[in-house]
Amino acid sequence: MVRVMRNLILILALFPNFAIAQWAPRPTLFNYDASFTRCSENPNLDSLVATCTNHLVSAYVLRRAVAQAFQQCGNTPLRECALPFENAGLPAFGAQIAADVGCETTDITTLEQDEPLSPDHCVSITADILSDEGALPLDTSLDCSAHIDACLEIASIQQKLWEDALQALENGPLYDPTIRDLQKRLQDDCRATVPQNTPAGDISNCISTGTAEMWRDLIHEIQG
Repeated sequence: MVRVMRNLILILALFPNFAIAQWAPRPTLFNYDASFTRCSENPNLDSLVATCTNHLVSAYVLRRAVAQAFQQCGNTPLRECALPFENAGLPAFGAQIAADVGCETTDITTLEQDEPLSPDHCVSITADILSDEGALPLDTSLDCSAHIDACLEIASIQQKLWEDALQALENGPLYDPTIRDLQKRLQDDCRATVPQNTPAGDISNCISTGTAEMWRDLIHEIQG
């Protein structure tokens, strides 16, 4: 066992990029406002939550690929570090533009889970540029059986986005003091009816589905 551990340490020392490649950023590092805006553009969609899940996962896997490529650049100046991005299936021009505007270069692996990535960070700017261009990484998968924490976080992020959207209607064009009571009742019902042995993401999805339906009804009421 000791010999195996020594060999593993030696491999990681000889191939630092191998260790970096195993690292993946947490979804909570990133901002998803633009993705949520796109998925909530049409309140008449049959499944708002499923649509939003697809948008959020796509946003995450792009940012995951950009973050991993950025970390693999290490001490190489971003303007000169095209290969990690190209290996991920992404054009390097996004990173080069980010470098040209003087983006922030903090090592992402040092950030805490609850510390969001600055919009001025190289990863944020690069991902925004590539997202606008419709770029997709080679690896667009998110296997929840292997990455349960990431999937749970995305479900929780979506729940918060729908709750914020509902609250914006309550505080803005349609003041209705019953909205908050309905939202609280929905949360209690989801926690009571979703089986206790299911993943926490199932409760978040239940709350998101109910909240999205409330939001849809209020949008239709506002629109007349």
